[in-house]
Amino acid sequence: MPTINNLSGANTIYRAEKIAITFTIYGASSTSTPLDISGWTTAFAVKTAAESTETLITKAGSLVTPTSGILSVTLNSTDTNSLPPAEYAHDLWRTDVGSEGLLSIGTLLIANSPQHP
Repeated sequence: MPTINNLSGANTIYRAEKIAITFTIYGASSTSTPLDISGWTTAFAVKTAAESTETLITKAGSLVTPTSGILSVTLNSTDTNSLPPAEYAHDLWRTDVGSEGLLSIGTLLIANSPQHP
């Protein structure tokens, strides 16, 4: 079962900001025991809405502390600079052949900043 991660409020992303989004991956029946994700391949995507067929951003995840289930996705300034401020849908998938699965899903708020209106 995927974790729901709504990236808004204190986790709002600003246009043209470079940011690393950190995820901790837990087992299907537990939110207290992280999975060992050593060797996993993951993909992060952002769309205008969950049901949209157009993907705006696609990034590979980087394993940070795999034995503790921690990975990150880095968004560069060029990834968000051209997107209008809005709430978007995001998801994170394990993409290893034979082990594909949804790990995280939620919303992502991209806001203006004074330098990048």
